[in-house]
Amino acid sequence: MDFITLAGNFWYTGEGEIMYSETYFQLCLINCGDGFPGAEDYDEHVIKDFYLDGELVPDRIVHDQGLEVITKMNWPRVKFRQTSYYLPPDGGLGELKIEKVSIAPSNAPRCYIEYEAQVDDFGSGMQFSGAVMVAPM
Repeated sequence: MDFITLAGNFWYTGEGEIMYSETYFQLCLINCGDGFPGAEDYDEHVIKDFYLDGELVPDRIVHDQGLEVITKMNWPRVKFRQTSYYLPPDGGLGELKIEKVSIAPSNAPRCYIEYEAQVDDFGSGMQFSGAVMVAPM
């Protein structure tokens, strides 16, 4: 599976408040050739609350809780409850941890997804290096 395109928009009401995002991406799942004839289009919609751990200091941790839905052709495909924390790099290595639990009808399988990464800010953008774990529930 490869990402072909990824683009999105994010809106914040302010620190300690609400963020809403829309992200559009194409995935090449099997045998995508020139012009990506096998690519599939998806959308991601996220709404979540942000809050700080402690006072506003350089090494503060930013937490969030919210919901995410992945759609294909405007139909919901999967939805998640998401929590995360983010420690900004601020001249050194930062940390990012995201936990997602699928929200599904009682007759559908559920899963847990965890992403942990170190964040490095090189001044021209952030680089993430980490691992993803997916497990059934």
